Amino acid sequence: MNNENYIFTCLDYNLNHNWKFLDALTIIEKQKTEFLVNPICMPGCPQRKEHYRLNSLFSLTYGQRYSMKSCEITEGSSCALFNSAHITIDEIITKYVQKGFHYFKLEGRTWPDNEMAITLSEYLIKPEYRSFFLHNMIQK
Repeated sequence: MNNENYIFTCLDYNLNHNWKFLDALTIIEKQKTEFLVNPICMPGCPQRKEHYRLNSLFSLTYGQRYSMKSCEITEGSSCALFNSAHITIDEIITKYVQKGFHYFKLEGRTWPDNEMAITLSEYLIKPEYRSFFLHNMIQK
């Protein structure tokens, strides 16, 4: 991570909650660390490489459908909330930022609009307004 050719390193999401590893990073390493907060694949998924290949293909082909029966993932899956590598907005604020981490990214550029809206609402809309937003989004 100390390679000067890289501004950021996106951490393998299997390490998202590995505090022994995260606490051992230097301040400079923490400043270069970016977290994927809503990974689709579960930690240790044996099909992860193939899933990301198909997800990239889905993006490049503007929506050629795919599914992976072996890990029950299809394009547009948003099972990230149930994923043990998932990082909530509260964890970002109370744990990660407090420990010197400041860069977080969301997965899902190719998700259907409603799936993306649900995901974005968790991170970008105040909790007291989420249900109003989601209710109105579903009505449309």
